[in-house]
Amino acid sequence: MQQYLGIGLVVAGVAAVVLALSWGYVKWAGRHAPALTHPKVRSGVGGALVLFFIGQIAWLLRALWDVSFALGSLARIAVAVPSKLPEALMVVMPSAVALVLGAVLLWDLGRRRTSFVLGEAIVLLWLMGPVAALCQGWYFHLHLAAFSVVQLFGWAILWTLYFAFSPRCALTYGTKRGERIVRTGKLFG
Repeated sequence: MQQYLGIGLVVAGVAAVVLALSWGYVKWAGRHAPALTHPKVRSGVGGALVLFFIGQIAWLLRALWDVSFALGSLARIAVAVPSKLPEALMVVMPSAVALVLGAVLLWDLGRRRTSFVLGEAIVLLWLMGPVAALCQGWYFHLHLAAFSVVQLFGWAILWTLYFAFSPRCALTYGTKRGERIVRTGKLFG
């Protein structure tokens, strides 16, 4: 029973850190005005966009943990078995690159208000998730588990569709569709 209490406390602590960082991020991103507004359509940081930020911050913290752990192992491998360094680098590099791309993604979505940001976010989302995992699988001749495929591709597809079709995103980042919403008041069509 005590071990479950310890696990529960760790999970609660991690959740508290993720939520605190997400709250701070959303407050910071909310200080930047949306590119476009409409009196009847919500714009700016809010709604499902907040859920995306929470998920990305949680993912970024996990990637940071993975990379820091892997870099320690990488140093030991470099000393003990230098011939295995390329394989060890292939394990670390996609996560390290994804970590940088994730930070760029959060920075741009939080700070910049241009239509380019949504396209960039979609590309980075796919590079950080499915593409990185498929490259590692191809290199090591491994297959992704069914849950990993659903998780990686599901996350990327869900948020790609949201960024592409959400009126909030269209107004917040000033896309042509957002301009049409401001002009006509129609969300779709």
